[in-house]
Amino acid sequence: MAGFQITITEAGLGLLAEGLSGGSITFTGIHLGDGVHSGSLQNVPALHALRASLPISRLFRRGNQVTLKGTLRFGQVEDGFYWRELGLTAKGENGAEVLYAYGISGSNADYIPGASEATLDERVIQLTVAVAGTGQVTAVLDPSALYVEKEELEETLAPVWTGLTRTLSCVKNGGRFALSGLSGAEGLVSCQFAADAAFEEGDSFTVDGAVYTARTQNGEPPGKGLFAAGAAVAVLVDTAGKTVNFKAAGGGKSPFPAGTTALCRAFRQSGSWTAPFAGKYRFICVGRGGVGSLCQYSASRPAVSGGGGGSGSWCEKVVELQGGEQFTIQLGASDTKLLRGSEEIMVAGKGQNGSGGFNGVVGKGGAGGIASGGDINHNGLDGGNGVTAANGANGPGGDGGQAPDWQQLRLYLSGIYGLGGFSNGNPSENGLTASESSLFGQTLCCGGGGGGLSADRAKAGKGGSGGQGAVLIEYVLA
Repeated sequence: MAGFQITITEAGLGLLAEGLSGGSITFTGIHLGDGVHSGSLQNVPALHALRASLPISRLFRRGNQVTLKGTLRFGQVEDGFYWRELGLTAKGENGAEVLYAYGISGSNADYIPGASEATLDERVIQLTVAVAGTGQVTAVLDPSALYVEKEELEETLAPVWTGLTRTLSCVKNGGRFALSGLSGAEGLVSCQFAADAAFEEGDSFTVDGAVYTARTQNGEPPGKGLFAAGAAVAVLVDTAGKTVNFKAAGGGKSPFPAGTTALCRAFRQSGSWTAPFAGKYRFICVGRGGVGSLCQYSASRPAVSGGGGGSGSWCEKVVELQGGEQFTIQLGASDTKLLRGSEEIMVAGKGQNGSGGFNGVVGKGGAGGIASGGDINHNGLDGGNGVTAANGANGPGGDGGQAPDWQQLRLYLSGIYGLGGFSNGNPSENGLTASESSLFGQTLCCGGGGGGLSADRAKAGKGGSGGQGAVLIEYVLA
């Protein structure tokens, strides 16, 4: 890739001066050209030969610099060109757009292929410029270009993962338990550890080498029998107050905020679970999303698109358990179930698959899953229907159903769902798949997959897969 020499223009410096005086800067676009420039870069009012303009899809500010991203879709480039110019436009309080920064590649210009030459779909363009101490810096973002990259997702979700339960190591030496594994987490941190010895009255604690005070729910020091050797112990560690807080008998006021829970286990496939000790537990069952319908063009019938899959349901229930009680989790291609023995405690129904999309039958969205048995049940949403494609092209496949009421469980669930295919003149388009990422890498999704689209008798648009089901088990601390 060519290396660009980029400079803030005179017009850009003028916007910077306005920003330092209390004004705002709004970045409006990234521009590519193939013109040839000589002389100073600061006095350039516009690209010499503009070939492509990109909407801004991302803006990140770190101190006195901002990083902007845009996506060049090769299908939008009619003829190929050598990329010699790079420009960034912006506007100030008066609304007049100016060239904020300008750069040239020198003799090592990259070739940007035209629509008929391209072997890839798109290319992400990123540049970083200075904004000094300007207070308000924004960008005109293109909603159709918004997506999350892995590095951005990890950075954004880092504070969320800090709130999840951490597993600490535990070693007792004499009358002191040494806990370790906070890994720099701060504030109120939900933790658990496997006790290597029983607690005796007067025992003390350290966390990552620092001395902490043990407290029970009534604020008093714990007594004998707080936990036994081999027990799985849930605690809330307060790094500011240097306390290890246990949910223990005593009848006093709980030190935990109301609704505080600690994640015990997350299932993404069938298995069994045994309650490690007595207390209240919260079970959350998530049904898998339905699959979007495949579609197939027929020369003798109207071109149609497939229906989107319905979203899975989810439900939750809080139960009081004794240590040693056993449960079975059933996950797979069908409904998500929580059982105690042969008794079904909760069922989170899967979203139904989309249908149609062939032999002239317009695709129909699958029905959302049905939840039952929970204290609260959230039924899934139906997938979108397909359409009859105009002249055998451009008709969109149905969107998958969105995860229902996902905001109520946003720590685990997301509202992601699969979008239906849309041909834009292509022979076929596959429906997009709903997210199925690891619980600790991204959030779960029970959204439905998008329906496919076909505008060519020799092509079939595949339907997208729905999000995977799961069962989450939390220990209720307060």
